[in-house]
Amino acid sequence: MVAVREFRRRWNADRSSFSKLTLVLPETLRVGQVFQLGQQGTRAFYSRGASAFAGKGGRYSRGASGKLMIDAVEPHRIEISLDATFTLASPLDWPEECDVPIDIKRVIKADIADIAGLGAWEGGPSAEDSAFEEAHPSGR
Repeated sequence: MVAVREFRRRWNADRSSFSKLTLVLPETLRVGQVFQLGQQGTRAFYSRGASAFAGKGGRYSRGASGKLMIDAVEPHRIEISLDATFTLASPLDWPEECDVPIDIKRVIKADIADIAGLGAWEGGPSAEDSAFEEAHPSGR
């Protein structure tokens, strides 16, 4: 799994926002491999919203299509090129936010971490964590 987490702090806390991109990949990866999202055990999820109002607004992906390529695999690092389209929906089914597509084309350079050590922000929430903790990096 590759998790990209971005937090944008604003002077007004109500305007701070987050975006989360998560890629689920096969266990064994080789440089040059190309995967179609939704095939070969490869999936992608995207969400974004206001950090102060997590779960009350924003958008999350209902589906993704596209491809990703493995550019580099090192002992503690991976590099991936992603070219994907996500179909977004509102968590509250607000009609003006449903079925909105977003294209994401980027290179992701990620360090390898133990999934057991991830907190709510990184993608490993516990039963006690709130939506607020999932929408804010630790210590913010």
